[in-house]
Amino acid sequence: MPTEENEIAANALEGYRQLADQLRHEEALSWKRLETFLVISSALVALIGLFWPKPDAAISPAVVEASRILLVILISAVGLLLSLGWIVVVRRSEAFHDFRYLQLIEAEATHLRPITTFSKADDYFSGETVSIHGEPRRLTGLARWARIYQLMSGVPIVFSLLWATLLTYFVTTAC
Repeated sequence: MPTEENEIAANALEGYRQLADQLRHEEALSWKRLETFLVISSALVALIGLFWPKPDAAISPAVVEASRILLVILISAVGLLLSLGWIVVVRRSEAFHDFRYLQLIEAEATHLRPITTFSKADDYFSGETVSIHGEPRRLTGLARWARIYQLMSGVPIVFSLLWATLLTYFVTTAC
């Protein structure tokens, strides 16, 4: 007959599994979001290439130039807004990831003492030496300080700088 203690342990383990699944799902969504924003931003860059101001002999060069500059300004403004939104989405994804990760560490410490998967990983990624199969392991170098969400934030920051530079250049050119 199951005891109340066994039932609590079983519920804790099931909750732990669900949290781990949610963490995996959030990580998969983060990569999908990165991919989606990257494709859209790349398409906008390609559009800039299509509309980059260049004279056309069939129409008055001044009219063509002005309309192309206006399109480039509009595309750059959309790209900048998209990139700023992208940064917010990455930060929000990081917050969800960190929250689930901390919940898993808490579940290990509170209800699942023999399980140390996430708490040991947290120690490892913090630069501490951990023992895996009796061998000491320590994360070193660049991998130690570079969190994946920081690197994911770098991509929209680069695009934001690109869009801001294009906007500044073409707005000053148009005026």
